[in-house]
Amino acid sequence: MAKELIWSEDSDYVYGHSSSFNSKEEFEEEVKKQYEDGECEVTNILVQPCITSEKPIYSDYLIPLASVYASIENYYTAEVSHVFED
Repeated sequence: MAKELIWSEDSDYVYGHSSSFNSKEEFEEEVKKQYEDGECEVTNILVQPCITSEKPIYSDYLIPLASVYASIENYYTAEVSHVFED
């Protein structure tokens, strides 16, 4: 069963909850399996605290965290680029 990944709109960045993966290598393998355009290169893999929220958090706008139902959890983050074959 595929593990849940969150992709940026243009698929240049990908995120996965750190508790879903045992290692960076496992995260990278799952990204490559789920990448839609074929072969890809996964770089800058980090585990970072990220904020998730049901409501959008706009820049230059102050919102108390309690009012946005935000949570801070560790996610694998990475850049993804398409590998073009010759």
